[in-house]
Amino acid sequence: MRDYAKVAPTFWTGETGRKLRALGPEAQVMALYLITSPHATMTGLYHLPLAYAAHDLGSSFEGASKALRSLSEVGFAYYDEASETVWIPEMIRFQVGETLSPRDNRHKAILRELEMCRKSKYFAHFVAKYRGAYHLPFEVAPEGLESPFEAPSKPLRSQEQEQEQEQEQEISPSSPPDPTHSSGPSVQDQIRTLCARYPAELVAETREAIALTRRNGKVSDSVWLKLLRQLEAHPIEAVTTAMRTYTERYADGEKGEAYLLGIVRSEAKKRGKPATVLGAGHSPVASPETFAAGDDPLDVWGEDVCREAGVAWS
Repeated sequence: MRDYAKVAPTFWTGETGRKLRALGPEAQVMALYLITSPHATMTGLYHLPLAYAAHDLGSSFEGASKALRSLSEVGFAYYDEASETVWIPEMIRFQVGETLSPRDNRHKAILRELEMCRKSKYFAHFVAKYRGAYHLPFEVAPEGLESPFEAPSKPLRSQEQEQEQEQEQEISPSSPPDPTHSSGPSVQDQIRTLCARYPAELVAETREAIALTRRNGKVSDSVWLKLLRQLEAHPIEAVTTAMRTYTERYADGEKGEAYLLGIVRSEAKKRGKPATVLGAGHSPVASPETFAAGDDPLDVWGEDVCREAGVAWS
């Protein structure tokens, strides 16, 4: 995290400042946040899950998303949802200067920061814009650059196949019906409701850590929703403690959500309160032996708790 950030008085009164003012106070605050955020880097191209921004600003997820989108209308910043990276095109000029010598100590830091954002759709734009001024060794194909104003391109076929394979592997036939085909709340609404139980930044870090175990670096919404529903069956304190333990010790790209659930069960057991068995619609089932289209008891409780409660599993 940087110790400081430069913000010129013209942020409020200059041409860009007047454009931001016309967008409204939410956009102005978001713009200032992107420059001074604890997640920001001097390059202006950095990783920023929207949940982080919403948490830091005390805003709703929808409010943060709307404010961030509005900044692209005046060319102040652009957001890549696929890689969860933001780019403020002119930020490096104000934070570093118009040019930078390769002998400057900051040059190596800039290269390290850019390496972390290679998957961003705006990496190539940054390099094309600043290769000469900052002596960047990266190569990009100019003909491969799409305008930042264009909508994100359709995922490559290989990415789609990986996402389909992930869902086939992680959503078993015994799982609840796919919520994407129900007439109730949307998947995103359900995810927001369940995520609200825990600290927003911790939730974002947990999903990001689990994504490291995927070849495509993503956790599909359906898989994430399934996990959140399993976590809902456990005490909030146990889940929160388990998330912290998982993100701090096991975010190594090898241990996925199954390992997280194991930590949750262990924490719940320490508190002497077995998980509540949930049936369809998330309502508690009267008899622990009965799972009316709900989760598998072994999945939810774990083998030790199932054995102690006398619950059979297949």
